[in-house]
Amino acid sequence: MQDLLKWRKRTVVVLATLFAVAALFFTSRLSAHQSTSDLDAVWARVQRAGAYHFSADVRQTSTPPATVGNAGRSSKETAMHMEGAADPDAESLHLTMWTSGGSVQDPASGAEVRRDR
Repeated sequence: MQDLLKWRKRTVVVLATLFAVAALFFTSRLSAHQSTSDLDAVWARVQRAGAYHFSADVRQTSTPPATVGNAGRSSKETAMHMEGAADPDAESLHLTMWTSGGSVQDPASGAEVRRDR
C-alpha cells in the first residue's frame, strides 16, 4: 500500500513537471512570435513613413558561457544611447551613439556614423 502511494506521488510530480515545462515552452514560443510580429508591424510603418528621426536607449547583457573556465564570472551590462536620422529613399543614415562617459549635450563625446549615397 505504501509503495502504491509513493508511486502515485512520483507519477503526479513527474506529470506536473512535464506539464509545466511544456507550458513554458509553448508560452515562450507564442510570446516570441508575438514580439516578432510586433517588430514586423513597426518596421512596415517605418518603411511607409519615409525619412524619420529616432532616439533609443539600449541595454545589452553579455553572459559568459557556462564552462569551467568561466566559473565565477558574472554577466556584464552595457548601456548606450543612440540618436539619429534615416532616409531610406535617399539611402542616408546619420547615427550618434553614446556609452558611459559620453553626454548627449556634447555631441563630440559620442561615436558618429554617417552614410550618404
